[in-house]
Amino acid sequence: MATSWNVVSSSASIMCLGTYLTNSFTIFSSTLPTPPPAAMAAAVMAASSTPDVPPRKASRAGTSQPMDLKRHHQINHASVTASTINIPDDLLIAEVLVRLPMKSIVRFKCVQKSWLAATKNDWFVCRHLKFSRAMPPDVLIVPREECSDDEDEEIGLSNEISFYRLREPLSKDIDDTKVELMLEAVQPEVITHTILATHCDGLVAIATATDQVYVSNPATKEFVTLPLGSHDVREINIPSAAIGFDPWRNQYVIVTYFYCNYMVLEDEDTGERSFEYDIGHEVFTLGLGHSWEITNNPPLAICPFARPVCMRGAFYWCTDGMLNEYMILRFNLYDEKFGMLPFPPGCHHGDLAELSGKLCFVHAANVDTICIWQLVDDKPEPVWSQCSRIDVFSNEISTYGFFPILSRDTEMLIAVDDEKLYQLYEWSDTMSELVDMEDGLEYERADGSKLTFGEIGRILYHVVPFVESLVSISASN
Repeated sequence: MATSWNVVSSSASIMCLGTYLTNSFTIFSSTLPTPPPAAMAAAVMAASSTPDVPPRKASRAGTSQPMDLKRHHQINHASVTASTINIPDDLLIAEVLVRLPMKSIVRFKCVQKSWLAATKNDWFVCRHLKFSRAMPPDVLIVPREECSDDEDEEIGLSNEISFYRLREPLSKDIDDTKVELMLEAVQPEVITHTILATHCDGLVAIATATDQVYVSNPATKEFVTLPLGSHDVREINIPSAAIGFDPWRNQYVIVTYFYCNYMVLEDEDTGERSFEYDIGHEVFTLGLGHSWEITNNPPLAICPFARPVCMRGAFYWCTDGMLNEYMILRFNLYDEKFGMLPFPPGCHHGDLAELSGKLCFVHAANVDTICIWQLVDDKPEPVWSQCSRIDVFSNEISTYGFFPILSRDTEMLIAVDDEKLYQLYEWSDTMSELVDMEDGLEYERADGSKLTFGEIGRILYHVVPFVESLVSISASN
């Protein structure tokens, strides 16, 4: 198909992009074919005959007349908007529209039907996600009040949940106290204050202290309540579901575990306690079906306090050392079978994290020291390497709630006590406080009022990595 280079006085599709085309032209200009001489001549003639550009006055005494810079800027601006090349839609979509932030895409997809159709195309969604991943990482903050010890079942419940975006926390000093409200969801059913938030490609799964799980894309304002899965019989249910991507089926999935039997037995003579349990595991595929699928049972009990991780087509869980040996379970999405990895040497209790595409284990060596281990190789024998050892006592930081959020180059973002964000310099194992999420940030609601808490208990600020995406929750991807 031959490329068209028609010179027009105005083009609705181009002018709607406005300054985006001017600023983005260098991005895709290298992909443009060279226009034929006739088209270039027509463009020159059109520009030279533009009525908005009066001829320059002749200079006196043969001297050159000083240029009016303000006037010169206006002339250039007028020539760009009034006379332009009619760029084909497919090039405009593939090289400009796909690189824009979500707010701009939402606006521009209303300009014409071809742009709207393109934003729903799988190719466009994947390409936009690719560019989003290449940007400096952002984080999403989900503030929730800590549950009370009151036995009243209504305490610790809310029908609202809000998602706030903190842009590029590792790129610069956080001097702007406002965070961006991405989504304020109000549900007819109540949501427990105790949650577990996990992220994958712009989708955020919210596991609650009941059997209910929610999934949201804050950028597209989607918030979906998933069907109920299997019931967990434990009296105190700790959120356990997590989201990930299945590269073999090209689908986003939610996985969770549940106990269908859980009993604590105590010997009357010795006082020793033992446990009897039956644990199950299930998967929900977004965009396909309306029910959870039961998988093979985990070979060991899963620790309710350690966060799960999904990476490279597998989910990872820490086992519960109170009920069985310390191991890391790996649920492979390819064959839906469990495997096991040992903990790093000398480690017991800990948390899992994914940092720069690597599986990491966060371990409190003692009350003053945190160690971060990285899985270097898991085939055929797992090899762990200690990548950081942080003396938190010297920084007056508690080892409680110490969790790495993301890393970039030699820097790492750490959440501490669900309240503060720190920047870790891996080359020196030193930390500096970035922001106090309670006192240092302002959370504005959709109606313009400030988000306030404190009626029940202290505020926990759940933090996950975040990238913008057009990935749909309800549609098959």
